[in-house]
Amino acid sequence: MSMFWLVVDRRLGADRARHDRCSPRRLTNGFSKKVENLAAAVSLYFMHYNFGRVHQSLGKLTTPAMAAGISDHVWTCEESAALLD
Repeated sequence: MSMFWLVVDRRLGADRARHDRCSPRRLTNGFSKKVENLAAAVSLYFMHYNFGRVHQSLGKLTTPAMAAGISDHVWTCEESAALLD
């Protein structure tokens, strides 16, 4: 198995661990019965992952959105929630 596939498999495992809604091993706990609820949960996860979570591999206090030049700061939960209004 190449190093690439090991990294991909690790990434998918981490995503599944954080996202029990998508996990096929637990169909009753955390299972979204409505597609809209699943879409909302996935959107919140990716919003936090890209804008609110600091990644050590990108440097000190840097999010993927900051590295891509989309944002200039780490977003707080309040800033993310303000987008809902």
